[in-house]
Amino acid sequence: MTATYTLLYPHDHSFNFNYYVQKHLPMGRNLFGASNLLSWKVYKLPADAPYAAQVVIEWASNEVFEASMRTENGRKWADDIKNFSKKEPLVMMHQTVVEGP
Repeated sequence: MTATYTLLYPHDHSFNFNYYVQKHLPMGRNLFGASNLLSWKVYKLPADAPYAAQVVIEWASNEVFEASMRTENGRKWADDIKNFSKKEPLVMMHQTVVEGP
């Protein structure tokens, strides 16, 4: 089953939303391939929300994600974080157990 990661980025003036959407996420697809990093959705949250952005990234499996992050490409992707944020997101992993119609 797929593994889905939700990232919640705190309000921070250093967060570069455009870079994240236009550069960082496509970089991940290029580094890991469409069969591993399946999809993503980015949500801009209201100004009064505790977080500025919510990102949902779907991977082929948790094992694929973990193995990908241990590679040189995983290190490149992690190193790119400094280009769009100075603060770490809250990260939650949830694994799909069942899907409805």
